[in-house]
Amino acid sequence: MISSKKIISQTNNYESYSIYAPFVFRLGQNLVMLYAAWSKYPLKGRIMTAKSKDGNVWIKNKKPFIEPSFYFDKKHCSEPAFLEFQGSHYVIYEGCDCDGNWSIIKKRISKII
Repeated sequence: MISSKKIISQTNNYESYSIYAPFVFRLGQNLVMLYAAWSKYPLKGRIMTAKSKDGNVWIKNKKPFIEPSFYFDKKHCSEPAFLEFQGSHYVIYEGCDCDGNWSIIKKRISKII
């Protein structure tokens, strides 16, 4: 038997268009979810985070974890993944520049939640 349960819903302006592409991983005692959140006006993709102790109840951060900001993701960022490599943490995601070109970006991070 397969059962489904909604664990994250659209609840703020950053998510007014869509939420999707969750990536869940364990960090210490918590589960962490990175997910894509798109606003409607303006249409813009961001990366949000949530944490959980049990995978059923999730606490979302109210502000974006990664906001479009530099050349390679000036318009949008979306589709996150997480990598721990040689003691460093990275988020790998897609970004769209001002010319509409999409690329895969690796950003080293020091803090997630």
